[in-house]
Amino acid sequence: MNLRTPLIGSAFLIGLSLAASIWAWPHLGDAPIATHFGVDGRPNGYMSKGPALLFMPVMALGLCGLFAGLPAVMPPNGRLERSWGPYVTVWLGVLALLAATHLAILGLALGLPVDIPRVSVFGVGALMAVIGNLLGKVRYNYVFGVRTPWTLSNERVWDRTHRFAGRMLMAGSLVIMAAALLTPAAFASGLYLVILAGVLVPAILSVGYSYLESRRVETGPN
Repeated sequence: MNLRTPLIGSAFLIGLSLAASIWAWPHLGDAPIATHFGVDGRPNGYMSKGPALLFMPVMALGLCGLFAGLPAVMPPNGRLERSWGPYVTVWLGVLALLAATHLAILGLALGLPVDIPRVSVFGVGALMAVIGNLLGKVRYNYVFGVRTPWTLSNERVWDRTHRFAGRMLMAGSLVIMAAALLTPAAFASGLYLVILAGVLVPAILSVGYSYLESRRVETGPN
């Protein structure tokens, strides 16, 4: 498993966030910066300038270390190498979402008309679309995927469940992105409920599908 590509990509995304923070520093006053927002889109959490400009890049650095370190602590038969491409894509997708959120927060702090809830909801939907597109390619491993008693006990059930879950997650992601773009301002507080439904419904359906698929594999010819 070659870490060079994901580490270069991570360095670019973290460096982009840091560069934006350095550029924004002299353009911002000493007032606290809004970094957390309620379901109504209004800020309800603030940080002083220094922590606000460093929070997302530091979080991204920590997640990069986690993603890079997991393969090293896996058992020899963890088989993550069979899903290395999807793993790296999810790794960089998560860091890209953090970078986009950081840039949106900086834009709002600089006075730009940035709708943070819509940006974050659309970003989550886009990341879900990427993951949904990749799930069918995720082979049995010890790190990530739809991990139920039935997928973990039978590799055929794992493969079929992940193809199903990928389609469900893609559908959920399209609903989330459409809601982020099209929901009227008066109903914007419902965007986070759309995220919840877009994640939970595919997850619940995939768990049920893995059980039913396990029964089919055990009781019938394939």
